[in-house]
Amino acid sequence: MLLSIGCSIYAQDTHEAEWTKIEDKDGICLYSRERTGLDFNEFKGHTIIHSTLKNLVSVITDVDNYPHWMHHLESSSELDSIDPNTKYLYCESWAPWPFHNRDMPSLLSIDHLHADTVRITIAGQPDYMPVNHKIVRMKSAEARWLLYQLDDNTVFVQYEIYGDPGSRLPRWVLHLFIDQVAYKVLKSLRNYMETYEYQYSK
Repeated sequence: MLLSIGCSIYAQDTHEAEWTKIEDKDGICLYSRERTGLDFNEFKGHTIIHSTLKNLVSVITDVDNYPHWMHHLESSSELDSIDPNTKYLYCESWAPWPFHNRDMPSLLSIDHLHADTVRITIAGQPDYMPVNHKIVRMKSAEARWLLYQLDDNTVFVQYEIYGDPGSRLPRWVLHLFIDQVAYKVLKSLRNYMETYEYQYSK
């Protein structure tokens, strides 16, 4: 019931009217859209996670822990903390042989929209640090989280992702890098939070 409410309300606001629903599986609604001036589609997914808003924000902003649940992430680290709601981070994404891994430094920002709503934005900053020539720097990348506390232990979680992996890649690799990311990340986060809630409920 909660998921159907989320699908109908959050997918149909006027700002995102151009989203097209592409799949609904495992309790995760998935959408895509084209954006003017971008070479690849943007993807969005949302689901319900049994947790608290505080715990989800803690996990999503714990950069060093990303490889435990982020899809195909080789490594991640915090580069610099600007203030409690803003920091620079670095992520390296795995790519299958014979292709090179991708990386991107990014700026993470937390916005407390309401007492029960938080938005987290991770915007790529490709020029923030020198390029490692053994890794391909992504041309652009951005992820946006919207977290809405529905009740004491239920959070509506929306995740939007866009990425340009840089250099030409075959379709099957792009599928790994872009098309399935929203679904894989939401599913992994939901599974991870089950363990996280168990550990911190003791």
